[in-house]
Amino acid sequence: MKNKIVNIIICSLACLMTCLSSCKDDDTLSVSDMFKPKLVSGYPEVVDLNQVKLIWYKVNNAVSYTIQISFDEFFQEIYHEETVTGLSYLTPELPYASNVYIRMRTNAQNEANNSIWYEFSVETDERDIPPVLNEIDGTLVREDNVTITWVVDPENFPVDSISVEKQDEINGNEVVQQIMLTEEESLQGSYVITDLEKATTYKVTLCNSKVESLFDRPYNSVTFKTAGAEEGDITITSGQDLSAILKANESDAMIFDGQRYYIQDEGTYNLAGYEFTKGFELTAAPGKNIVVNITNPFTPVEVVDGAAGKITFNNLQLTGETLLVDNAKEDGLNYTWKGLEVNGCTLSALPGLVRLNTSEGNLKRIMNILVSNCVLNEMGSGKLISVENHPNKDKVVAAVDALSITQSTISNSPNFLILGFPDNYGYSGSTIMLVMQNVTIFESCTSARMIAMNRLTDESQVFINHCLFSNVKNNNGGNMFYETCLAGSATKTFEENYRTTELPETGRGGNVATVDLGLTQEELFMNPATGDLTIKDKTSVVYVNEIGDSRWLK
Repeated sequence: MKNKIVNIIICSLACLMTCLSSCKDDDTLSVSDMFKPKLVSGYPEVVDLNQVKLIWYKVNNAVSYTIQISFDEFFQEIYHEETVTGLSYLTPELPYASNVYIRMRTNAQNEANNSIWYEFSVETDERDIPPVLNEIDGTLVREDNVTITWVVDPENFPVDSISVEKQDEINGNEVVQQIMLTEEESLQGSYVITDLEKATTYKVTLCNSKVESLFDRPYNSVTFKTAGAEEGDITITSGQDLSAILKANESDAMIFDGQRYYIQDEGTYNLAGYEFTKGFELTAAPGKNIVVNITNPFTPVEVVDGAAGKITFNNLQLTGETLLVDNAKEDGLNYTWKGLEVNGCTLSALPGLVRLNTSEGNLKRIMNILVSNCVLNEMGSGKLISVENHPNKDKVVAAVDALSITQSTISNSPNFLILGFPDNYGYSGSTIMLVMQNVTIFESCTSARMIAMNRLTDESQVFINHCLFSNVKNNNGGNMFYETCLAGSATKTFEENYRTTELPETGRGGNVATVDLGLTQEELFMNPATGDLTIKDKTSVVYVNEIGDSRWLK
């Protein structure tokens, strides 16, 4: 009985509340908050590459629908807002290839009853045109300027301005320069952008400001970083003793393996090597005449359960009367060394870079050597990379895991040997992965072998591809080379290697299957007598297939 009374009271209260609700003013909606819009299946849809079409279902009692567009997911800044009464909407033109954030709301007669926002994102399509602005050549990036280049096509892709945007993740990106080009400048296809900050990332965009559509004005963009000392770098200036600084930091616990040194001032810096466990990176300010003269070689030493650190050189002119890395014969020592990188450097009058002298009962291992985007000129009679004094045909005492030479030129070095590995290296079971890609060899490696690397086992891999050879003045018995010397059972891949027509590659075996171009030096190169190896004919297979060092494909 008690429960019945409680239920009657509850029902009575509910009826009373309903009656009170029905007594509100007639002009107040009798419905609750609106439902948010719901898109029809298949929408949003990107149309015409950079517009978005929306179609949604009708919401009862809705008086309109509001659409907001933003380029940030929190809608802190509204790019465009529009209110419509229909059930479809086409956005204005938007940036190409961009994430666009859109939200929709159902509006009631009374704003207090508007729906919550329905949010979604969509990515507009890429603009369907080829790149006009070229990727930036790293050799043309300086501390305070950069040279950009573009495709000159005034009929289809006219250019009249350049936008330079500073990239800053913390403070936000900022357009710092808007450069208007003269007609003459626009037809040159290159421009030097100045007044840039050191070690700063920029985005450069090429534009045609005469186009009516805002988003059709820019062509493609390219991002780059200016040169300069970065946070954590140690800056080297003229008057400082580079060798003393490096050697002192070898034993300084506060200096980490791989420390970067940035040489700021022009001049010649002597570099005396030492026994090392820590690697380092030595970078010269690009565009400056900075010479490093090797006066004494470095020697890796054993690191327990580890490896001596990698040495890296960038943008330097390297010279000297001694090897960069060497060790005494029969030193009785083991070591593992992460290796060497030489990038964007000019080498001259050096006897070579690395010599690994073996010793019986020990193992010396180099993990990787990379030479990239370098010019080696007048190198004398040395060997770029060599393994010497290999006494044992049956036991691995030396190993160079990987060796790459790419995008480089070796010139006017007739007595120079690129790689010198004795037969015992292969007999012992030592293996290697060798890559020579896009290398131009001009009047070099003729009095001796270009490569001495026989007897490699089938676990080794050799890739020599897209290389260009031309020896006339310096030749070996009527051949370009005495011998390439790559006999053995290593897996060898030789693709698209070419030579000028004057001489055959070699009279012996182990060649790299070069193809006769049917062109002489004079016919192929712009001015070989002065060292200008630019390819004359842009329709030649060398130019079209990008054979040899790409610096000559202008």
